[in-house]
Amino acid sequence: MVEDGKRRGAGLFLVAVCWAATAAAAPFVYVTDAIDDTVSVIDTATDTVTATVPVGDISGVAIDPLAVSPDGRRVYVALVDGIAVLDTSTQTVRTTVSGLYLSGGIAVDPSGSRIYVVNATDPGSVSTIDATSYAVAGTVQLTDRGSLAMAISPDGSRAYVTNTFDDIEQHHCRSSPLTCPLTVDVVELQTGRLLPRVDDVGAFLMGIAVNSSGTRVYVAQYNLRVDGSGITSGMAVIEPYPGICPPPPFFCPSRVAARVPGIGPGVDVAVHPTDACVYVTGGQSDATGGAALKVVDAGSNRFIRGIPLAPRSSGERSYALALNPAGSRAYVSLVRADGKPSRVAIVDTIANTLEAYVTVGHGPNGIRFVPDPQEAAGSAAAAAPVRCPGDCDSNGSVTVDELVQGVNIALGGAGSCTCAASDANGDGTVTVDELVTAINNALNACPP
Repeated sequence: MVEDGKRRGAGLFLVAVCWAATAAAAPFVYVTDAIDDTVSVIDTATDTVTATVPVGDISGVAIDPLAVSPDGRRVYVALVDGIAVLDTSTQTVRTTVSGLYLSGGIAVDPSGSRIYVVNATDPGSVSTIDATSYAVAGTVQLTDRGSLAMAISPDGSRAYVTNTFDDIEQHHCRSSPLTCPLTVDVVELQTGRLLPRVDDVGAFLMGIAVNSSGTRVYVAQYNLRVDGSGITSGMAVIEPYPGICPPPPFFCPSRVAARVPGIGPGVDVAVHPTDACVYVTGGQSDATGGAALKVVDAGSNRFIRGIPLAPRSSGERSYALALNPAGSRAYVSLVRADGKPSRVAIVDTIANTLEAYVTVGHGPNGIRFVPDPQEAAGSAAAAAPVRCPGDCDSNGSVTVDELVQGVNIALGGAGSCTCAASDANGDGTVTVDELVTAINNALNACPP
């Protein structure tokens, strides 16, 4: 995690990346440079920074403290005492909202009419801001201190907020981090009432994400947690209690259903649009001790692979994370403590390879995308084309073992995350036609 630079709040820094739709309709990524108090704007067509926007005193207590309006016109950045509102057509600050305290996680409801901001108060709280008048419409007090990150369910009905510590649990984390029982608060957004929280989630809770169906919540844990079998894990999976969910509009209580071992410390988390894969960042954590992006199969909650991003000698650590709407690219901030400008690593999630680096400012620790005009109008993001269906490792050929992987996915024995190239149309399933294409590629070689 970010350790140095700006020393305020919990000492964490902030970056954000957002895919912007400007007047030229080009997709962009916005990266907040927490130490510099600026936002770097990356043109995703050229993978270059095209603008650096001063935004004010960026909050250093959150991860992913940035949100995007559904129409892609606004980007909201958490500041120390409020938020900055960026106009994506001009790449300038339109206005600021004050009256908050160490703003942290931030999100927008699906209608775009309300903005939700986590405050690092004691205990934590969530403020609601009217997206038209930018007035603070209300605040909900949470149950614990150290509230950090927030994710909203796809239907906009609930917010999930990680609580990083309170008086007892902070001490417990220091003395015995492997069994620290931190919590996730659940807020019913329409009424502003607290729903039953999720207890015993883990230690030093960081990023949080909800899958597209709203059935699972993933929480990254920077301090590893030991499960009942003694295996350490860096991510908790929250699901509803089985068999006791009442019908809507009543709330279905949730609990930690699984812990994912093998991924090392977790910092940020993102779910593929098909819900098949979950991506996790955190520290220097590939096999060689370098920075990596970890891939988890959502069907089995099993760690599949680490994608190397930077060697250990670079001193960089993977931090904030975002996927493009098609899920074909991941953007990962690489933080460093040597005072040099940081980088964003761009990953091809089909080939599971590093594509490029983009140099940004200092202290990047949050990433979000702004939808392009078609997405904002309701069109689904097109799946990225698979160059050679069936070629799981993207080495230019399809082997018998890779065909077996495709068959296992088609039969439900494995998730499409285990071999994204088998799922040629990117819908999360492998069909007979896709298997036939893979067999042809095995017999006749991949297309040039």
